[in-house]
Amino acid sequence: MHIAGDKGRFLSVASAFITATLAFLGCEIVGVTVGEAQNPRRAVPRAVKLTLWRIVWFYIILVLL
Repeated sequence: MHIAGDKGRFLSVASAFITATLAFLGCEIVGVTVGEAQNPRRAVPRAVKLTLWRIVWFYIILVLL
């Protein structure tokens, strides 16, 4: 669906931000955390749990709002 005018431009920018955010959040965060961690044995499980909660927050709760 094509929406012209200011509303269409706003929706395009909002869509780009949402797509970029969802593309950034994911398993890559765990890899970055492991690569920069001083103690990977503690950091990896924590990063996996935090990634799960971030996915829950961004996907589910924000969709419901």
